Amino acid sequence: MDPLILRPHHGLCLLHFVGEGYSGGFVVNMAAILKELGRNPGQVVRLLPQTDCLCARCPHNRCGECASGQKVLDYDRACLERCGLEAGAALPWQEYRSLVERNILRRGALTKVCRNCQWLELCLRQRG
Repeated sequence: MDPLILRPHHGLCLLHFVGEGYSGGFVVNMAAILKELGRNPGQVVRLLPQTDCLCARCPHNRCGECASGQKVLDYDRACLERCGLEAGAALPWQEYRSLVERNILRRGALTKVCRNCQWLELCLRQRG
């Protein structure tokens, strides 16, 4: 099975997804990917700071480039740094999920990594 290309910060988005998103198509796509990763936690993800499978249905995707530009690249960089990984790293989804939980969420770093994200308040409400 080929690795699934995943923006590094989308590890956080997937862990907080509750059915809200930019558009109906985006929500359906994200739910399907999350369901597939739940069925196959050993799926290898390749972490790349570029548009990925979640971006495929995002209205901010402009011909393969994110209209949010540097902001999302900063989220990606922060996720990789805090998890001790580099762009291009490939590892099972369950392992990446654990790294994100341990190095970002349990350390209370979500607000640092995701500052200026329009979805941050939604994620923080889920964290309790």
